[in-house]
Amino acid sequence: GLASPGVTFDAIDKAFVSRLRSNKLAREATAGWKPRADFVTVPIERGAGQYRAIGRLLTVYHLASINTAVESAITRMEGLDSIAELQRVAQLLGVDASGNPDSPVALVVSSIAGGTGAGMFMDVCDVLRMTGRSWCNESYAILYTPDVFDELNEQSRLGVRPNALGSMAEILAGFWDQDGFSDDEQALLRLFAGLNLPDGVARVGPRFPFLVGR
Repeated sequence: GLASPGVTFDAIDKAFVSRLRSNKLAREATAGWKPRADFVTVPIERGAGQYRAIGRLLTVYHLASINTAVESAITRMEGLDSIAELQRVAQLLGVDASGNPDSPVALVVSSIAGGTGAGMFMDVCDVLRMTGRSWCNESYAILYTPDVFDELNEQSRLGVRPNALGSMAEILAGFWDQDGFSDDEQALLRLFAGLNLPDGVARVGPRFPFLVGR
């Protein structure tokens, strides 16, 4: 989880605003979606409570550490030990393991109906893209739709369909917008700059989204 036990949303919000205080444009980049801390009563150590904006703020606050974790995982995956293990698995499966392995495939698995996953998967795909590797720019997303949760009682899934609608709008906007930067993407670049992250984002979200229902 991105929230440590005992940490409140208000504390995360104050730390986030403080981190961006030296970059006015970056602060403005959150004006359209960042929740007011005094309205949030969700115990964030247990999740985002089906509020995508809460999940996204927690993600954006931790983007630098997410970026570090992604880079670390890729470095391990590209190491000689990992390649040797991959060749051994290929041999056991009867596959020709000679030569260099093909490029990996980046898979991002999430729900689009809750708060935490639905609030973070777009930014995680952008962090992948920031690594500069071509295969990270071609990420696949396996995204579970709200009907997956139909067996829960109605009170427990009040937000799942609105969340999915918002997520799908963002997915489509990122998927179709190939020419230049929209206002939202310009805001994203300012936000990354405010967090001292690379701005190598020419498109937002997954390259190949797949919606999976029941």
